[in-house]
Amino acid sequence: MATVGHTLVGLSLARLSRGEPRERGLRYVWPGLMVLGAHLVDIAEWMVILVAPAYFDQHFVTNSPILTAGLVVLVWAVMAVVFRVRRPWAFVLAGTAVFSHLLLDHPLVRTVLLDVYGLPVTEGATGLWNAIHAEVWLYGLLLVCVGLLQAARQRDCPRAGRAAAGVLGVAAIFAAISRVAALWMPIYVLAIVHTLLLFRRAIKPGLLWSLVPVIPLAALLAVEIGAADLSRQGDEFMRTKDYARAARLFRQSVSVPTRSRRAAVYRKLGSCQWRTGDFAAAEASLLHAIKIGDQPCWAKIHLAWVYQDPEAKLADLYHPREAARLLHEVLDTPEAIRCWQSARKRLERLREQGLIE
Repeated sequence: MATVGHTLVGLSLARLSRGEPRERGLRYVWPGLMVLGAHLVDIAEWMVILVAPAYFDQHFVTNSPILTAGLVVLVWAVMAVVFRVRRPWAFVLAGTAVFSHLLLDHPLVRTVLLDVYGLPVTEGATGLWNAIHAEVWLYGLLLVCVGLLQAARQRDCPRAGRAAAGVLGVAAIFAAISRVAALWMPIYVLAIVHTLLLFRRAIKPGLLWSLVPVIPLAALLAVEIGAADLSRQGDEFMRTKDYARAARLFRQSVSVPTRSRRAAVYRKLGSCQWRTGDFAAAEASLLHAIKIGDQPCWAKIHLAWVYQDPEAKLADLYHPREAARLLHEVLDTPEAIRCWQSARKRLERLREQGLIE
């Protein structure tokens, strides 16, 4: 989830307009509303998952222009009826915030962003950190430039403040081009501090109302972090071969209604269930991991382990030929060298045992 990137884009759009001057309530909550709009697809998906977890358990709106357009129309209706907004520019910004989700979450955009910044496309914690790093680099530059521009355009902005804003803006652009974090990070911070100083008269306690619209986002993040922590604890018990406790934690993790793809957690759950002798549950978990996973090669290999385990006869799940079929599928569509090597070794073992030709 490109949470950092969406938030930075939402804040950048909020700096372009604060709503109509006579609508003081909207002006105070406008930054929070724009951040919420940039995450609205995530919130909508989560709400549907909460209501119908049996039918939806992962992303389904993220790459859908039609459903996203429907959310934009809903946002426009609320702005027109509840807040009585009339300026077209405010509607354009709100629609842009919601539609930005399609662009920022597109796999190609994410891959290109990491490639341009010079970071590898990886999975897990490393991949998440790389994505955050690249998003702060690019979308943070957008926030810095928009903030400095708006601050310098204030009528009461002193000439020295405008000059400093121009210098910091140019420095931020050149620092970003260098792609050296030790250079662009401090310049971004200086630029943001300078922007806040120039806007100090406009910063009022009423702006704290902007925190209210982002409460759903905070709740979603708390749920995601909680599920990830349960999975992390399960990984620790799995490393110590305490498979029963690991399986319990993985079950708790997948029971939490999150938007994150949980194919890896289901795969680990199935592996633990297999090692504890719960073959039927292991088969169900691994089949689900294959169904929802983008790269199900390891889930197929683990399911093959279940089918070729002699003890699976007790659960009527001893199917060496089905195991061989799954392993051949992995070899036909190799997703990683280690995955391909593991599948080949398993097939050789089945041949040595005379279970397949």
